[in-house]
Amino acid sequence: MSAEPEVIKLGFDSGYILSWRGILKITECVLDIAGFVTAVVWLQWTQAGGGYVQVVTMTAFVTTLTLFILHLFKIIRKLPPRLPWTLIQLIYYGLYSLMMLIAGIVSAGRAYHTSIILCAIFTFLAWPVYVVDTVLLFKEWRKAIKTAAKLEKDNLPAAENWDEDEGDVEQPTDQDGLDWLVKKEGEKKREAPTNPTALFTYEQTEVPAEQQKPSS
Repeated sequence: MSAEPEVIKLGFDSGYILSWRGILKITECVLDIAGFVTAVVWLQWTQAGGGYVQVVTMTAFVTTLTLFILHLFKIIRKLPPRLPWTLIQLIYYGLYSLMMLIAGIVSAGRAYHTSIILCAIFTFLAWPVYVVDTVLLFKEWRKAIKTAAKLEKDNLPAAENWDEDEGDVEQPTDQDGLDWLVKKEGEKKREAPTNPTALFTYEQTEVPAEQQKPSS
């Protein structure tokens, strides 16, 4: 019997806001916009490194907010499953972790104005938050790679082979597909017939006294 992928409809996922990933993204957006605002207060700083900080903080805010919305409304689960979304996010967060660190260093090097000092504080606070998100994505990506290798070894169908033209059937992302296949594999093992020999127990009967041989 062939199993169908779970149908997941678009909608507001309130649980994502309270999850670690949701909290991290909200924190990143707040620190990004705060860093951008403090970077544009003193216009004379734009030509002395402030332009770089403004670009980094604003692009980080826009892209992080976009990812937050994609997860919050489950839109990312409707995107083509053949694309490695976990790896794409991992590369993005790794890149912006480095860029945010550089932005903090640039701000600290020019911290002779109150707004620049605040900008340095916000960018340095945003840097470890992006690093934590990067580490979590890296662990998720490694788990997906190991699961894919196990499924391939067991000759199970890969998530990339699912038909995209199945109507409203949800096409999961790479991690969703692997989790679904692992779940189905567990169900197959639970449905496997029990060893018949294990259903019988040996019951030793006592030999009547008159049938016992006399000891010599």
